[in-house]
Amino acid sequence: MYTRLIPVLPVGDVLAERQFYESLGFQLHVDPDEEYPESVFAALEFGPAILFGVSIAPDFRADSAESRLWWQFETSDLDAVHRRATEAELRVVQPPKAEEWGRRTLKLRSPNGYLVTFEETSAA
Repeated sequence: MYTRLIPVLPVGDVLAERQFYESLGFQLHVDPDEEYPESVFAALEFGPAILFGVSIAPDFRADSAESRLWWQFETSDLDAVHRRATEAELRVVQPPKAEEWGRRTLKLRSPNGYLVTFEETSAA
């Protein structure tokens, strides 16, 4: 019955948010049955397991973005994600750090104010 969860992030600037994720290795997902202006919506993917959208929200406020969503990705190579982020001059809020629960995390701030956490796991 249900086939996939596809979260959609409200943003004030679709192109900036898209470029943020593309610099981390995500790709634009093109659905031949849907066509949106680039400034209104973008679907992003990484392999077959990750697909989400970013959509323009006229009333979007970056100062409240973090309270709307806690966004986390699992990764098998946190240092590679950190290198990509640094090379792309993305805003690193917290460099790779060992957490008390036993995993390492990296936190970035997206152009629209979302706190994007990457957690390293051997199962990713």
